[in-house]
Amino acid sequence: MKLHHAFLVATMSLCLGGCNKATAVAGAKFVGAAFATAVAEQAATKVVEQVDLSLQAPHPPEAAEPTWNPGSPHPSAAHVFASQTPGTWVTKAGYAWNNPANAAEGVQWQPRARHPQHAAVLASAQEGNFVPAAGYNWVDAANSDLRVVWQPGQKHPNFEHVIAADGEGQWRAEEGFRWVAPDDATNFAVVAL
Repeated sequence: MKLHHAFLVATMSLCLGGCNKATAVAGAKFVGAAFATAVAEQAATKVVEQVDLSLQAPHPPEAAEPTWNPGSPHPSAAHVFASQTPGTWVTKAGYAWNNPANAAEGVQWQPRARHPQHAAVLASAQEGNFVPAAGYNWVDAANSDLRVVWQPGQKHPNFEHVIAADGEGQWRAEEGFRWVAPDDATNFAVVAL
């Protein structure tokens, strides 16, 4: 625009001193051509400025790889957590997979399932609760840490006249009874003497 204004002033100055029509037309054409050139140069400058600005703009940071956080909950399956091995999931104690091949299908409570960190602790019939395995009792009545202790003399919950022996994990027949198959440690059947 400044260029156009300068040419117009120059042409008018020439004509004020006395110019003919041909000079005025030539001056106007010159001013028009100069104006068109100036406008084109300004447009090109703006395009270059825009390109330069886009080149100078900060590049967006590359998407960060998601980090694996052991112990973090599964995004859609309840009672499922990230394991120590990246890409694998584990169930919360007392739960089992509905479909081990697909964590998204969830889990269900499994009564009598052994606790993964406490071998003598089992999932109870009530979801989310645990009970000591046969022959064991809680170390503390509040059961705050799932610790258990072997309790000699405790009755077996599934077999009559069978009680916990002195050695942890061992059983014996109650007084007045004997084993039906004394050599088979898996047979808890007893008969009266």
